[in-house]
Amino acid sequence: AAVSAICGISRFDMRITGETGHAGTVPMDGRRDALVAASRIIAAVSDAAAQVPDLRATVGRLSLKPGAVNAIPADVRFPLEIRAPQDTLRETFEAETMALARDICFDANCDLSAVRTYAQPAAVCDPGLTRALEGAIDPTNSPPRPIWTWRCG
Repeated sequence: AAVSAICGISRFDMRITGETGHAGTVPMDGRRDALVAASRIIAAVSDAAAQVPDLRATVGRLSLKPGAVNAIPADVRFPLEIRAPQDTLRETFEAETMALARDICFDANCDLSAVRTYAQPAAVCDPGLTRALEGAIDPTNSPPRPIWTWRCG
């Protein structure tokens, strides 16, 4: 396919802070589980991005502390990358995402830090060049392929 735009990209260092505790002694309703909050944010962002054509949102890594099998996670960090071919689409989604993350952390009694670490504006390609490339790669414009015939014997 011919490229019509180079997506703008925003990256954020997301950090959710709660409180650690022993898995067997801290009641469920008293927990400040940073991993539960982070998981809800990641799932909500993925679901929201799936509803917006041409927009992409990705979390490619997750780190947490203390990292013990029987400890409630108190600190979770992950990069969030958002891409879209139009800056206004990306920026609107960013604002909605940050509000959503804030609300999820509030409900989980956790703290949220979101620091933008990278921003690249979108670049729209020349429409005439895009049309020319589409025409060049259109299979109906290609010369016919040779047909090979083999005879045995």
